[in-house]
Amino acid sequence: MLILARSPGKKILIGPIGDPTITVELIGTRFGSAELDVNGRTIELRIGQSVAIAPDIGITLMEIDGRQVRLGISAPKSVPVHRAEVASRIAAEEREIAARNRDAQFRQQLTRVAP
Repeated sequence: MLILARSPGKKILIGPIGDPTITVELIGTRFGSAELDVNGRTIELRIGQSVAIAPDIGITLMEIDGRQVRLGISAPKSVPVHRAEVASRIAAEEREIAARNRDAQFRQQLTRVAP
């Protein structure tokens, strides 16, 4: 189980970067429970409660500390789980690497064509 701390408005992306299958966002906390937006559906969990959000993926509310919560995410190792801010950094790095590779391939083609 992967445990992630989230504050209101912060997201967790489950699935491939750039095309996540599931988006989980903390809406807020109140009276020992947390409200989550899971792909547009509101779910309320109390500490220790779990919910299956896909056949092999589940979320457990582990802890509430003020407005921040700790969520346990159960998913197969083959399913990527990222905080949204980390996923966006990874996607930017992947785009940068792809652009560098395209530039290198283009330069390589130019050297082949040049007399």
